[in-house]
Amino acid sequence: MKLDLLCLVITVFSVFLFSCGPGEVIEVEPLQIQDPKIARAEAWSRSRLASMTLAEKVGQLIMVASPEWEGKSRGQTISGEELEAFAERIDQLHIGGLLLSNEDRQSQRLLAHRVNQKLDSPVWVALDASQKWAEARGYPSLQSLGATNDANFAYSWGMAVGSECRYLGGHIVFTSASTIPLDAQKEPDAISSQPERSRLLSEALVHGLEDAQVIPSVRFLPSLKTIPNNFSGLFPENSSSFDSMKVHEFAPIRALLKEQIEALALSHFSISVIDTLPASLSSSIQKEILRHELKYKGLIFSPAFRDCLFFTEFEPGEAETMAIKAGTDMIVSPSELEPTLMKLIKAVQEGLITEKDLNEKVHRHLFKKALLGLDTLFIRHPDSILTHSPQVRLEELNRSITASSLTILRDERGYLPLKKVATTKIATLSLGPGNRTSMQRTLDLYANMDHFYLNRYAGSGEYAAMLRQLKKYDYTIVDIHPGLSHRDSCGRLPQATLGFLYALRNATRSIVANFCPPAVLPDLDSLQVLVHAYDDRELTHRAMAQLIFGAATSTATLPFSVNPTFEVGMGMPRGEKIRLSYCDPEDLGIDPANLRPIDSIIYNAIRLGTFPGCQVLAAKGGKVFFNRTYGYHDYNRTRRVSLDDVYDIASVTKIAATTLMAMWSYDQNNLKLDSPIKTYLKELDSSYITIKDITSEELLTHRAGLPSGLPFYKYFTFVDSADTVRSQVYRTQKDSVHDLQIADELFLNSTILDTLWDRVRTVRLSTRGAYQYSDMSMFILKRVLERIHNTELDKFVRKKFYGPLGLKSIGYHPLNRFNEAEVIPTEWDRWWRKQLLRGFVHDESTAIFGGVGGQAGLFSNTRDLAVLMQMLLNKGTYGGTRFISEETVRKFTSRYPNSHRGLGFDMQKPVPEQDRGMCCFSASPTTFGHTGFTGTCAWADPDTDIIFIFLSNRVYPDRKNQKINIYRVRQNIQQIVYNALGLDLPPEGICVPVDEEFICLTQRDSASVDSLGKILICQ
Repeated sequence: MKLDLLCLVITVFSVFLFSCGPGEVIEVEPLQIQDPKIARAEAWSRSRLASMTLAEKVGQLIMVASPEWEGKSRGQTISGEELEAFAERIDQLHIGGLLLSNEDRQSQRLLAHRVNQKLDSPVWVALDASQKWAEARGYPSLQSLGATNDANFAYSWGMAVGSECRYLGGHIVFTSASTIPLDAQKEPDAISSQPERSRLLSEALVHGLEDAQVIPSVRFLPSLKTIPNNFSGLFPENSSSFDSMKVHEFAPIRALLKEQIEALALSHFSISVIDTLPASLSSSIQKEILRHELKYKGLIFSPAFRDCLFFTEFEPGEAETMAIKAGTDMIVSPSELEPTLMKLIKAVQEGLITEKDLNEKVHRHLFKKALLGLDTLFIRHPDSILTHSPQVRLEELNRSITASSLTILRDERGYLPLKKVATTKIATLSLGPGNRTSMQRTLDLYANMDHFYLNRYAGSGEYAAMLRQLKKYDYTIVDIHPGLSHRDSCGRLPQATLGFLYALRNATRSIVANFCPPAVLPDLDSLQVLVHAYDDRELTHRAMAQLIFGAATSTATLPFSVNPTFEVGMGMPRGEKIRLSYCDPEDLGIDPANLRPIDSIIYNAIRLGTFPGCQVLAAKGGKVFFNRTYGYHDYNRTRRVSLDDVYDIASVTKIAATTLMAMWSYDQNNLKLDSPIKTYLKELDSSYITIKDITSEELLTHRAGLPSGLPFYKYFTFVDSADTVRSQVYRTQKDSVHDLQIADELFLNSTILDTLWDRVRTVRLSTRGAYQYSDMSMFILKRVLERIHNTELDKFVRKKFYGPLGLKSIGYHPLNRFNEAEVIPTEWDRWWRKQLLRGFVHDESTAIFGGVGGQAGLFSNTRDLAVLMQMLLNKGTYGGTRFISEETVRKFTSRYPNSHRGLGFDMQKPVPEQDRGMCCFSASPTTFGHTGFTGTCAWADPDTDIIFIFLSNRVYPDRKNQKINIYRVRQNIQQIVYNALGLDLPPEGICVPVDEEFICLTQRDSASVDSLGKILICQ
């Protein structure tokens, strides 16, 4: 039976085929299989629509703004009663949408949750990512994004804003990304006036929003004015205005419509060549162009009606009714809520709005809500929606976009970035605020300079006096701020200011940073160097300072034209990053909460008496993201530690001075590592000298067989001598014999230094070739290097390294350069000098030779040490200058054959071990640096490009304090840095002290790290 049926089918099919003419193609309608998700959304929306009353349908067309509760300061959440009352009102009026305000994020998040939890029908929750929102949050404008001309930034920003919307419980983001304003310099809520740039960036931003699983609602034609003459420059000759406008103004939105964007938002401005009515009320734009010509099937949102001056002659709700009739699907923020609802209901009842049109609008809303899964009304608590706050990513992008948007408009002579600053006299001048700005404070990080400022009331006399002062400087960096032109901050600059700037151009090399609106740019046309910023935020100030000194780069171009001189696309790229930059953890994608355990560890260490205070710095990829101070100078808590204070860095001197001099000498072929030191110190070439055949290589790797310390013990204590001998060697006042100061009111007879050197030359050596750490190594190497160059170590490193690098704190003899209050006290020396050591080197062997040692003697803060370590990570370059060759840096900082160390540098263990070594477990085996006896360390990790600096005075009040090593404070802090950067804790975890007991924190229990932070900070 089955066989007969099959034969019949084949026969019929064959007859059908032979009946077709030759070459004919039979078209068969493909089988339509509907997506189950779409089918479910369609079924629910139809069912829900059929059960709704007229009032419920009309309510679905309204989006109300969340109230701005009076008396609530930013960061203060609203009460549950207030939330309940607002949600109850929305429920009673069957409202279909909620527009979040710019108030406290947590309040808005709870409100969105409570509203959707309370209502019978789901509610749209929207975030208006406008200029007003950006300013409230301290975020860059869309113009800044346009200046970067970077689609990756645009996509990432869209993704981050979309994630923020979801975090707040929202579904829709309003954006002006695709608009083409006629006067873009006055429209920060647009990306660019260049259609192609606007199209590319707006598409990328919208895709980012979509990938964040929110609906982008793109504003459509927000700024075309009603005056036809405004369009004369937009349209070519012999073509209709409307057709040309479709090419220019409609280009970005047409591109987005091809991507099937789901929502558009209108404006209250009109397009006179299409309709005299505003776009929000125009059926020609909404029905004829959007729905008919462009085949748009998504949602159409109105602009806000509340507080809008366009419709003051209308009765409440009248303009909103006209908008719905013209084609709008949802009224955003009506002028008055209840009157608008009543007007709409009446319009439907009277047939002004047809039932069919109303049902189509409501169905569009319900259907799209169901597609997002809102039809289930299963509303999760906000803490379960997105547990990781997107603010970290927003802040990271905020800083990146801001820095990348700074646009260099003039620099024909290539002054930027400033490079050689050692012998350059620099001044800064702030015009407008009348006090030191964030830009000036940031500039201080890079070089010595003098700061000046003039407020907006300065007259020609004050400008003339300032010009006379600035003539003596090589460079003057000027920052101009809004408000300089008095009442009209968007107007032109005062004539006194312009005359001064032109005169300054001829008197010195001037660099002008403009934070004023772009309207002032024509006044600055003929300056030597001009950099334009798109806002006046502190973040922008800091970014500008770093751009000027090459800590940041710029490829930005103007996103709009100001006049024929400053045209869209104008900009001079600077792509060389030559100095350390300073940023917040978010810039590197680090959640600041992951760094909080550093506070805990240090506060607990201070409480346990490990040290009274410290400085900590961490950098990644040339960006300093952590630079903080903790505690006080001493346990009397009389003065807090500041970033400018300097510590005695002890043996870190070995790499920050002596090894640098050795590397430079090796680079110049002045130092042969395998030559005996008697080659350079001819007085050593004698049979009774024990150290004559030691090589520089052995000194640098501590394999010379030298004892750990210098043989000067009896000269410190005179235990084998009478007191009369001590009185001959020391004096409390300087005289012709006792001319070497070793402490406060303590001077040494310098003639004994020859005797001390003789003891070194004849010191007894143990087995050469075996590792034995010795301070004598760098003591002797210093002698060798100074003889080669006929220059003292301190003068050499200051001239060759510290000065050209722009370092201001590092050096020997800090009391010659700083107030005593800026120098951290080191130890109460009760053994030899019988006093508090403050500004005098702690190491006795260095002190007895005048405070300049190869093994110790340097004082510094974390910032200067970070620059030195970054120069080494850069393979010998910094600030556009090469200090050491790449080959030499690689040789000295790599593990030396038959040694676990580098040349002069200590290194991480070849195979890191938990709770062993001077580095944390996660530091790579290539990590190089050094530690110091006073409680310091400086480490650079080439594999991960991480720098870690820690400075403390753990020997205060005396050197017997070993808690910093017992508790492994430095290593544990360094491990937290690696962990925050995504380099996890070792499987065994790390052990930190809490009340002199150890708690183990494992990578599987990250919550315990944060909990520890909260516990110890409270303590």
